[in-house]
This record gives sequence, C-alpha cells and structure tokens, in this order.
Amino acid sequence: MQLIQQQAHFWELYQQQDNYYLGFAIDTGDAMHCWHLQLTDQQILAYQEQGRAALEQLAKQLSQQVYQANFSQLKAQQVDAVTEAKMQAAFQQWHQTASNS
Repeated sequence: MQLIQQQAHFWELYQQQDNYYLGFAIDTGDAMHCWHLQLTDQQILAYQEQGRAALEQLAKQLSQQVYQANFSQLKAQQVDAVTEAKMQAAFQQWHQTASNS
C-alpha cells in the first residue's frame, strides 16, 4: 500500500495493486468525520480517465453527503480494520519521508 495523491487535511489516495483507497476527513464544525473507503470500479475508472479532478469531485460529493447526514455510501465503501491500518501505516511512511526531505 502506498500513498499516491493527496490534498492536505482533506483526502489521501492510496493504491495497493489494482485496488484504490481514499482516506477522507471533513470538519463539520461540531465534529471531525474521518472515513477510509475502498473505491468502486466506477470511481477507479473515473480517476484513471480524469485524474485528480475525479478525486476532487468525489470528495465534494462525499462532503455534501456528510453535511446532509447521509452516510449510506460512506458506510457501504468503508474498509475493514486491517486495510485501515495499512492506509495509516502508508501515511506515516509518506509523512516521515516527506519530513526528512
């Protein structure tokens, strides 16, 4: 698993083989919501075709859902604890490498 793109303090995109994962955080004012999601085939295809723009659109869509308290898509794509730990380890590795540069 490795971090391949990010928008600081908002989202990170990870890749492990053919799978893509999105770490996503949003502050609604009363709470910080953090999600670790596995991208669907359709979302992966959009990313492969449109690049970062597709991720920014997805993050905007997910933010709107959080503000509307609609967590169904987020819960449906949520990863298991093992995958979440791999994502967090990849972020720590990236952060350590970036700090040493």
